[in-house]
Amino acid sequence: MRKACFILVIIFGIIGFTQAQERWQEVVYLRNGSVIRGIIIEQVPNRSIKIETADGSIFVYPMREVTKITKEPYRKNRQRRYAYREVPRRNCRYSCWDAYRYWGYRGFVEMGYAIGTGDNAEDRLEISTSHGYQFNPYLFLGGGVGFHYYTNAEEAMLPLFIDFRANFIRGSITPYAGVKLGYSALLGDIFESSGGFYFSPSIGVRFSIDSDKAINVSFGYSLQRLNNDAYYDDYYYDGFTMNALHLKVGFEF
Repeated sequence: MRKACFILVIIFGIIGFTQAQERWQEVVYLRNGSVIRGIIIEQVPNRSIKIETADGSIFVYPMREVTKITKEPYRKNRQRRYAYREVPRRNCRYSCWDAYRYWGYRGFVEMGYAIGTGDNAEDRLEISTSHGYQFNPYLFLGGGVGFHYYTNAEEAMLPLFIDFRANFIRGSITPYAGVKLGYSALLGDIFESSGGFYFSPSIGVRFSIDSDKAINVSFGYSLQRLNNDAYYDDYYYDGFTMNALHLKVGFEF
């Protein structure tokens, strides 16, 4: 009888110990403020750490991005803003770690020059900024405002637009495509017109600086419609379209 009781005590003790262990998890704190909770499945001293979260996702972080590692009571990991993956050394630019932002706020500022094409060719200097939400490593949606100065006519327009962008891959050097769609207000009356429809698709390459920032270089097309409901010599004139090809450099944050 005593032997049986002793065995039961041991069994229940093991079960209780196991359950107690399951209520704790390893927690990795990163320099960017992210906190990752799960089980550390691999650790290379002074180089990297690999952790598996409760949903089965596996992330690898360089030790230089880790501020501390602790054990804490189990709590569901609700934040996952950044993750890192190691890239082949031959592809390294500044380091052998590729950082990307999963989700959250993202902003862009870009500047470039557009060369007018077609019948109403007008060169212009273009400056714009966009702000919005990054849904995953590939898709961004936001809104923005720009300032376009037409050098020959000495006229300016203020485009307001929706900005959509898609990254083709995930890495430190990333090709992407984007489109801006909206309306431009005319700041002045040299064109003797009112503002109109604005459309600007582009393709480019993103060069990552760190987990938060990048330099973007893009080439694209701009279509700017100007409306003018008027009669000239008994001819109804409803406006015109100005087309251009542009090259831009931008900063992402």
